[in-house]
Amino acid sequence: MLTRSPADGVAGRPVPAPKPSSGSGWLHRVVIPLGIFLCAVLPYVKYVPAYFTGVDAIPTVAAARASSAEEVLDVTRRELRGGLLPGSSYYRPLTLLTYTWDYALWGWDPRGYHLTDIVLHGLAALAVLALARRAFDLGPWEAAVVALLFVLHPAANEVVPAVSRRQEPMLMMGIAGALIGARGLPRWGAWILLLVSTAVAITSVERGLSTPALVFAYLVLLTGAGSLAARVRRAVILCLPLFFLAVAFYALRGYLFRSSGIGFTRDEVVPITVTYLRWLIYPQDIFAVSRPVTTAGWAAAAALGLAACTAVAYAIWTSPRRAQYLFAGAWIAIHAVFLVVANQVNTWYAYSGVVPLALGLVLLVREGIASRPAMPVRSVWRRGMGLAAAAAGALVAFPLLAASPAIRDYSGWGVASRLTQSVCEDALEVEKRRPPSEGLVLLNVPGSFRESDSDYLVTRSAAILWPHSVLEWMSLHSADQNVAVLGFSRQAGKFRVPGLRLRGNRLRVCFDDAESGYDTRRRPGSALLPAAEGNGVEFEWPPVEVKSVHFATFVFDGEHFVPATIRPDDGASPASCAR
Repeated sequence: MLTRSPADGVAGRPVPAPKPSSGSGWLHRVVIPLGIFLCAVLPYVKYVPAYFTGVDAIPTVAAARASSAEEVLDVTRRELRGGLLPGSSYYRPLTLLTYTWDYALWGWDPRGYHLTDIVLHGLAALAVLALARRAFDLGPWEAAVVALLFVLHPAANEVVPAVSRRQEPMLMMGIAGALIGARGLPRWGAWILLLVSTAVAITSVERGLSTPALVFAYLVLLTGAGSLAARVRRAVILCLPLFFLAVAFYALRGYLFRSSGIGFTRDEVVPITVTYLRWLIYPQDIFAVSRPVTTAGWAAAAALGLAACTAVAYAIWTSPRRAQYLFAGAWIAIHAVFLVVANQVNTWYAYSGVVPLALGLVLLVREGIASRPAMPVRSVWRRGMGLAAAAAGALVAFPLLAASPAIRDYSGWGVASRLTQSVCEDALEVEKRRPPSEGLVLLNVPGSFRESDSDYLVTRSAAILWPHSVLEWMSLHSADQNVAVLGFSRQAGKFRVPGLRLRGNRLRVCFDDAESGYDTRRRPGSALLPAAEGNGVEFEWPPVEVKSVHFATFVFDGEHFVPATIRPDDGASPASCAR
């Protein structure tokens, strides 16, 4: 079979299919993979004793429970959270089955789930290492650097400690296997790997539906021979089974849940794209750089940025591995398009996008440092541009490494674990103490808690609970009769208890500080308060769940649910929610 090596660029001539780069000894087959695996798992071992983390962990595990083969089959038809939320249509059968396996082994012991998540992350790191070696023909040490950037990127800290986000390493393994399989086509073994890996990606998370497009771009840019039109035709033919698989799965999802999952809004195209790229390239404020205040300052900054972009563009255009740069850009663009169509972006979505970024950075730095132009007249120019591009790549890589959870100690998930356990355990204790005929209203369930507004990825790290998670936990313990959980809070810096004011048949729950907020996802019968009256929301009172019974109201103070103090609100004070 003739193919084009990724090192030959877009216009490279056909050459025999290259063998993997040198480095087949025990050092490269054992030591490097083992080192990458340890680098991936060791920073997260400390989370094994943690409680259930991630807002959807409890509903997801509850939906995945099965006690027979028939129930296991039924799990494959369930929504990720068992349909707990009206309109929710997350269909991830393979991901849900991993929770079925964990529940069979561990029950409700969260340590087993954390152990599975850590191992999956380690396996995803090995998949990235194999991807860099087999699909992109990088040398063993270059591939190791790509894998190392993947495991050290702060996006991993958004995924691994969260019990409810293991779909991300599964997606990464599926993509890696699909691209490695695509490289070996048309061999039967490569076909099997391609189809199985694509199925893994598609059934792990909705973004896996983009895998056929990634394979198509890979086949056009990095394999095949002849003109662009010939490579496109070949890629279309080879990708037909993959697109059929994706369409069939999407149709099954639509049949089961009557939802398209498309939420495209024109106004969100730029914000979603910029947010995704920001979380991918510069996730935290590592450099203390202020905006220019003068025209000269802005001009200097613009000139510096233009020079860096020019150096990078020149390095990419003149590189013999130009096709690899183009594919890395296509990978990020395809994922960004999918997020725009779905109208959804979260910090952990950057997890799989780190790989093309790492590939581009490694190539920029390596080629920039190693450039040795043969033409004396242009040698100074090319050498300078190559070094400038390498410096730009290193400048992008530095904040990613400096913000890595392997270097910085993040407390967000520790806070999430403690608060989740306190809420779940104390809610059951409060329920046990109430008379059988009495209702129960719980307020101030912590939805998220962050310590800094500047640490973008840490902002969502301490994702804790939603009201439906608490209700599901109480339902599992047969303690949800006449229980209402009203909203949740997003807090920063110090845990706060909201003020409670009753005006007629409306309960106002809000904070006076700008850092905290209440119930951004409102339930029926609730409405946001005007900014002048506090940062919060008001609910219909009494809640419909306890309207026909006498009830008690409790508010979570960061440690326990305590009896709530509800004051009358006559509207005389602007700060009507002040405690």
